[in-house]
Amino acid sequence: MADTGWLSPSTEASVTDAPHGSASVSFSTGNAGSSNDTYDYANAPPMPSESHGLKCTTFGASVPGGATINGIEVKVECKGAGAFKYLRIVKGGSISTDASNDNSTATTGSDVVYDFGGAADLWGETWTDTDINASTFGVSVGFDIAVFGSIQVDHVQIKVHYTSGDNSSSSSSDSSESSSSSLNSSSSSSQSSSSSSSQSSASSQSSSSSQSDNSSSSSSSSSQSVVDIQTVRDTFRDAIVFFEGTDSSPVDLVDASSLSSADVEPRLTITQLIWNISGSGTLKLSWDGTPDKVSMTLNGGGKFTFNGFTIPNDASSPTGDLLVSKENFGSGDTYEIVIHLRKVSGYVQS
Repeated sequence: MADTGWLSPSTEASVTDAPHGSASVSFSTGNAGSSNDTYDYANAPPMPSESHGLKCTTFGASVPGGATINGIEVKVECKGAGAFKYLRIVKGGSISTDASNDNSTATTGSDVVYDFGGAADLWGETWTDTDINASTFGVSVGFDIAVFGSIQVDHVQIKVHYTSGDNSSSSSSDSSESSSSSLNSSSSSSQSSSSSSSQSSASSQSSSSSQSDNSSSSSSSSSQSVVDIQTVRDTFRDAIVFFEGTDSSPVDLVDASSLSSADVEPRLTITQLIWNISGSGTLKLSWDGTPDKVSMTLNGGGKFTFNGFTIPNDASSPTGDLLVSKENFGSGDTYEIVIHLRKVSGYVQS
């Protein structure tokens, strides 16, 4: 069995063709043709987002006429705060519906080369040499991106394995190459399924691609079906927290003692809110106290920026914590909140 060797694309596009129809964050293009630390990138706003498909074609393959196509391998070199979502072959310019190589492997803050497909993986399609040699042959990759995150793609490559029409057994590759279609990372570093990035302001749009080492993520210890809580920013002055959940209430959205200077719990105030509710339910934000004090009631989606003032913690006997509860949520409804908090010095937990 022979192969084409590793090929690189000369045509790239940021697309919303299926399965990328719900994507909201576009890719820059033109830099995935070589491994040189110059990137195609997609930056998320302050909400978890899905990238467009990075569609790469014109690989310049030259498979002999009459050859039998045995399998296709793909390599994607990338980094960032997020995870793979779609990895689809492109045939005749159309993105395949075959989802056998879709996955949710998390990316990291350093370049890693991820392998897909294999020497016997046809990606759910039938192939001729003409299909492979066409400029419309390629691959499309899409990602889920963390709040304030950035995905950066350095290099995309394809190798096609085939048997020549004369049954030649010559090969330009090691015959021990795996025929597995499973994803294998070429890096020995541990892959994390939790990632975050830092942002110096609460602006709703971020072009930063820097990753933060000081962010933290935790699951709620309650019995509620909470998906994720991430502290995206935590300085002596302010904090940004992302919360994603499904059920139920009340849940500790912000544990003030978990922020910096935990020995003196700061009195937090709200300076900005960005939220999205998938159904018709209502969210209530309350300052924890005796009793709790409701500070905001939210529905639908939107953004509040409190220029010149904040929403203070005016609960009686406050703990400093901020709670979130829900009302009238249907089965499967979800919500996401990004909250920017200011720390007011001089408050000690009572």
